Amino acid sequence: MVLTVYKQLGQTPLEALEAYRSQHSELADLPMTYAGRLDPMAEGLLLVLAGETVHQKDDFLKLDKKYEAEILFGFSSDTYDALGLPQTNHEFPTLEERTIKIELHKFIGTNQLPIPSYSSKPVAGKPMFEWAKAKQLSQIYVPNQNSQIFEADLVRLQNLPWSEVYNYITQTIPKVTGQFRQTEILEKWHNINSDLDKLAPHLTVQTAQVNFYCSSGTYIRSLAVELGNKLGVPSLLLKLKRTSVGPYNFAD
Repeated sequence: MVLTVYKQLGQTPLEALEAYRSQHSELADLPMTYAGRLDPMAEGLLLVLAGETVHQKDDFLKLDKKYEAEILFGFSSDTYDALGLPQTNHEFPTLEERTIKIELHKFIGTNQLPIPSYSSKPVAGKPMFEWAKAKQLSQIYVPNQNSQIFEADLVRLQNLPWSEVYNYITQTIPKVTGQFRQTEILEKWHNINSDLDKLAPHLTVQTAQVNFYCSSGTYIRSLAVELGNKLGVPSLLLKLKRTSVGPYNFAD
């Protein structure tokens, strides 16, 4: 049995699975697992396998995926998304749609993308985030990830009041359960906001909404950062929604 579950923003995949199980008593005694992670700050389609299908998990993990992403320019973090310790150089150049589309097109094909330090990717016997939390990344070789990008389309480039983006970030992070350094991260965002209020009280920042169609194992956070590198500006993933996994989508 293959179930299409909507993982809410802030949930872990396991929390989404258990919430679904609790709402469906007929599944109480079935073995269940999810095929493909979604970060706490992401939402969208999560494939849950139940019954005998759990033994086919590796096949489902290989399926291509589609995402709707929103990328914030002018800021970076150690997790590549908003749930990380943020930094900014206080420079916010105005980007053009044409330039972003050109750089997005260069992603089409095979890419070697850096694996985010705060990810569950196992390296040298334990997840990357454990090395990062222990400040031991220098002790391991951090590999890149081979990814196939089939489509990378700019949907919209928009100018937003910084206050709107800041409010979204600070209202979203508390929704995340578990130990993700939320208190420390929020404090850093608060400090950045205080600085920006003094330097540029009516600051406008840019975000790009991009649709990605890519192979399994692609970190959209890494694509967000690499796009900023190509454009010469700091960047991070602000929002992410997974809309399909292989042939499965929300219509299911």
